[in-house]
Amino acid sequence: MEYQENGKKGFVNGEPEIGAQVGELPDEVTTVEEAGVTYYQFDTVFFEEVEDDSGGTFYEVVGSPGGSDEEVES
Repeated sequence: MEYQENGKKGFVNGEPEIGAQVGELPDEVTTVEEAGVTYYQFDTVFFEEVEDDSGGTFYEVVGSPGGSDEEVES
């Protein structure tokens, strides 16, 4: 998975921890709606859009919707 930190691009092998935050989503994400919430799925990783105090947007890694660790079809 690709990430950016301090203006540099890097990659992480494996799945990120729940609560990890990224500024941008990978190009290959799909959108999943569950209970009125939009999640962004990349492989088996789910992100939720979060707005910071200054109105900026970032994405936080969350558990899979519905509590299952299996991939959700969109």
